[in-house]
Amino acid sequence: MKKNKKPITSWMYDDLKNLTNIDNHRAVYDGYEYIWEHRLNGVWSKHYILPLADIKKFKALLMFSLYNWKEELSNRDKDILKAERKRIKIVSRSIDKQYKTIIKIANKKIKPIKKVELILEVSNNIPNDMIYKAIGISKASFYRYIKEINKKRNEN
Repeated sequence: MKKNKKPITSWMYDDLKNLTNIDNHRAVYDGYEYIWEHRLNGVWSKHYILPLADIKKFKALLMFSLYNWKEELSNRDKDILKAERKRIKIVSRSIDKQYKTIIKIANKKIKPIKKVELILEVSNNIPNDMIYKAIGISKASFYRYIKEINKKRNEN
């Protein structure tokens, strides 16, 4: 059975991270009862609405809350990492697809200038050195072809 990974609290990530630090909590005795306060962004404010009868109650609630916040923070970190891995995988697949297309175009029996033009149409975010090495032309020829291609585009 899977754990429920939905957020338990509505705290923002940075605030939740601050709440997991025990130094950002205190119990203030007002003469009658204890009041639980937390510090976020350098400001102390009331955390728990109901006053606490004794310090033991505060410590118990604090330990319970710290554990839950750390669990939630850990789950959020896992979700962030999972999303980042997924994004990297998608980008990697896209780049692999573009490289395969470049290789197919480079292996065609057409003029080098036409190869450069086709490759630039397919993928404009591939490094230039990779393109001219795949086609098998010099750097100078590659940039000359780009200049000619841009000249043609500007005339039309």
